[in-house]
Amino acid sequence: MPASNQNDDEKQESLPAQQEGEESQDAPAPLLNVRRRWYRGEWYYAVVDMIALFTGSSSPYDYWRKMKARADPGLRAVLDTQIVQFRLKAADNRFRLTDTANRETILRIVQDLPSKHPTDYVESIKLWLAKLGEERLEEGELSPEEDFEKLREDYVGKGYPAAWVEERLKYRIIRNELTFEWRERGAEDSDFPVLTNELTKRTFGLPVKAYKRVKLISERANLQDNMTPTELAFSSLASATAIEYHQRNDSQGLEEIGRDVREAGDKTGEVRKFYEKSTGISVVSSQNARDFKQVKGGTAQQQALPPPKKPEQPTLFDEPSGEEGQ
Repeated sequence: MPASNQNDDEKQESLPAQQEGEESQDAPAPLLNVRRRWYRGEWYYAVVDMIALFTGSSSPYDYWRKMKARADPGLRAVLDTQIVQFRLKAADNRFRLTDTANRETILRIVQDLPSKHPTDYVESIKLWLAKLGEERLEEGELSPEEDFEKLREDYVGKGYPAAWVEERLKYRIIRNELTFEWRERGAEDSDFPVLTNELTKRTFGLPVKAYKRVKLISERANLQDNMTPTELAFSSLASATAIEYHQRNDSQGLEEIGRDVREAGDKTGEVRKFYEKSTGISVVSSQNARDFKQVKGGTAQQQALPPPKKPEQPTLFDEPSGEEGQ
């Protein structure tokens, strides 16, 4: 989706997809080729990429394997507790489990590595990594936690109850991961509405447009901003299931991604039906944002609302939805 068509809500949710593989303009040029992932409020870097960067080794995987085998007790303790594995895209465009470490651990790993590079080259990289621990990340590296804190304040300011806000933010985090997987596995942003609609239809039994009609909101409104906490929980489950299928199957290309989405929607739909049969409560609700913002303490009762007098006229609650599913 072109940036010019994205509202603030969409930009927040697509942030993680922008973060992997991008560096601030102040970063040394060699670091631009280091794979990384944002996790727990900081960057985690691919260890083998850092080893290749510092040592100039043509076989960084072998280097890292031997280094782990020969680690002294002090370094071993660090490696056993501070290494985190993520599925990162390899040279063959496949996602493979990759050892990563945060800034502090990377500095510990590379501090005694021999290097073929000039001293000033190595020290400039070490200095830049060290500064990350002291300086606030700039515009291109804003902390998702900071962004979500602002979103939390925005939702609370609009009158949403606290319990709803937390469920909404949980969904956004999982949705971020899902769209990241879609992009990295070959889907275009223009494919997202189709994939989202398929996931929604199979999970809830309704495509997005029909779902909005049930809730008596305009087509411009954001569906998730008008979901109950229970609906949001099932949306999160559907997205998380799709992510699991993508990673388990190592899916590549739109056809394989679509297959995973259909399976994830079907499985989540089965869970929804079981829940409804067991509780006698319909997951799909006619409630929308008007109800949430009128309820005190987050104890809304299920109720249907009469249709608005002029449905063609946007209301204060019909904020532009941008990409559906956000």
